[in-house]
Amino acid sequence: MKVETTEKKQIDKKQLVGRIGDSYYVCDYLFTYGKDFKGATATVLEPVSRASYEE
Repeated sequence: MKVETTEKKQIDKKQLVGRIGDSYYVCDYLFTYGKDFKGATATVLEPVSRASYEE
């Protein structure tokens, strides 16, 4: 039986990649897992009013 090891490689970005309405999308990092799987993670930032924050 052949056992294949996979390795995750990560590149940190922390870069603003887009905006839709009042939502801002920031790419956190890009990754590869093994040789066939690639992806990215992101954070969505949405502004709130001071009144909403203080509730």
